[in-house]
Amino acid sequence: MEYFELKIECEPGKTEEAENYLVIHDVYNYFVTDPKLEADIMAEMPWLLKDERDVGNAFITVCLETAAETEELFSLLQENGFSVSVRGATDSEWKDNWKQFAKIVKITDTLVVKPAWLEYEPKIGEKVLELDSGAAFGTGTHETTQACAKLICKYKKEHTKMLDIGTGSGILAIIGGMLGAKDIVATDIDSVAVETAKINIEKNGYSSICDVRCGDLLDCVGDEKFDLITANIIVDVLLILLKDVKQFLNPDGILILSGILEERCHEILDAAQAQGLQLVEKTVENDWCGLAFRIA
Repeated sequence: MEYFELKIECEPGKTEEAENYLVIHDVYNYFVTDPKLEADIMAEMPWLLKDERDVGNAFITVCLETAAETEELFSLLQENGFSVSVRGATDSEWKDNWKQFAKIVKITDTLVVKPAWLEYEPKIGEKVLELDSGAAFGTGTHETTQACAKLICKYKKEHTKMLDIGTGSGILAIIGGMLGAKDIVATDIDSVAVETAKINIEKNGYSSICDVRCGDLLDCVGDEKFDLITANIIVDVLLILLKDVKQFLNPDGILILSGILEERCHEILDAAQAQGLQLVEKTVENDWCGLAFRIA
């Protein structure tokens, strides 16, 4: 089957604005190639990456099925100042080519995230999380996922009840299970993400403790309360989320947020404070923030 491949060109390390624009317009099937991100990972784990590094600008690649939707998105992006190009592509290209950019990532000293198609021999004491995520939902290489994972490790409690909002591939829900959470709810508004998460959660052996639900937070969760809530989503969505999320947090619970560039962190901090949430910890890595809050 033939598709249209639309590419947005960005400066290295500066794809967030374009990614936000795509998500706001309900475009989720894309992947990012970014030399800055690859260089950052290489600095920490040079043995895990391919021999030839990407150079030049970053690109966001979107796969579209019809000429009409391609033309519409192309025009919208151009009108808003993005550098964009289009070419014809095939189904096999879209399904398989993106996999070359997925990496093995060591989240903590004992937790490793591994794409399902890559080989890895665990060291003594390591736990390996295996993902077959699909191009749209990531495999844990980004700083935002790693920030959430480290904060989960720090703030989990015995018998933690956890909620992961915008679960995507299910990676944070699985990490929660690996770190000892006993009851997990994972939600996403995207039905494809939900099915992907279910597959990954089952593959890693946590289906019995993790309930994956499709829909809006208020519709999915009802009046349930949680000890730990995670959300690794773009800033604009987090700002909306903050209006409601406190009602799902136990009095001594922890809310972990990521997906936040440092230059926009003040927006989240102000919105959280306005909703009666107190900052417990802030982490920053390569301009990406992870935040932990509790009820003030």
